[in-house]
Amino acid sequence: MDAPALDSTPGDGTCLAPQPISLGFTATAGASTAQQLDIAMPECVPGLSLSESVYALRLSDPTSVHITASDRSGQGVAVQVRSDTCSGASVACDWADNGAIDRNLSLPAGTWVYIVERRPAGPFTFAVMP
Repeated sequence: MDAPALDSTPGDGTCLAPQPISLGFTATAGASTAQQLDIAMPECVPGLSLSESVYALRLSDPTSVHITASDRSGQGVAVQVRSDTCSGASVACDWADNGAIDRNLSLPAGTWVYIVERRPAGPFTFAVMP
């Protein structure tokens, strides 16, 4: 399977072109959902239509990951983890009204798509650590 195509805007992949990442990834300071598409509808954000930034992590072995995200404003951030694509099986979805997510997750080998949404659209922090 080929790696997902790199989106033309650093730090802001889309469902159509997720940004490939490695374990230990931290989004750039300019990462933002502003001017992004709204394709995904994370199950933990019912009724909200929010643009997203999308990242893809390929794991060759089962791995435990530590996911953190913040909207920098305390108004709301979501991270959904799906297998293979934005429409793949969901394995985790977190919405934080306080704007901060901190989660540990054990994932089998494969490609994992991380969908980050923020209310309102704008800058965020996001990291996937071992």
